[in-house]
Amino acid sequence: MAELADGHADRTWDTRMRELIRPDVLILNDFAMRQVTAAQADDLYELVNER
Repeated sequence: MAELADGHADRTWDTRMRELIRPDVLILNDFAMRQVTAAQADDLYELVNER
C-alpha cells in the first residue's frame, strides 16, 4: 500500500500499478493488519480489479 501511496506523491502510480499487475501471482502478506485509509482502500480495489 505504501508503494502505491508513494506513486501518488511522485506521479508514478500508473507505472507502479502495472508492475503489481504483471506477475502471475501476487501475495499480500500481513494484509489489513492495520486500518487502511480511504485512499489505500481505493488503491487496493483498483489493484484487485485490474488483476
